[in-house]
Amino acid sequence: MTTGQPSGQLLQQTIADVERLIARHGWESTPHRRMAMLLGEAIELADEVLQLPAQGGGDKELLQRVGHEMYDVLWNLCDLARLTGIDLVQAAAEKRVINEHRTWPDGTGGGW
Repeated sequence: MTTGQPSGQLLQQTIADVERLIARHGWESTPHRRMAMLLGEAIELADEVLQLPAQGGGDKELLQRVGHEMYDVLWNLCDLARLTGIDLVQAAAEKRVINEHRTWPDGTGGGW
């Protein structure tokens, strides 16, 4: 389920989608409200991911639902950045550099 689009372009397109839809529908929020919505979407994503086999994969319909929930999380994250005045593309570029030089004692990359 790829778009063939580099991730930076996907992020920029999602930011543009957020701005366009908010302008069209008049959806205004606050950072606190958007964070609550982001957490709700993350829970919905977790519910779908937990239905996947432990090794990954899954049926086409389930994977589509997971992908849609991932987009909802991304959309809400982009709006949170907009509401707080954070340049998410710049923040991602800065964090990417930090992570390139980062190590974790257990070798997991900070994972579980």
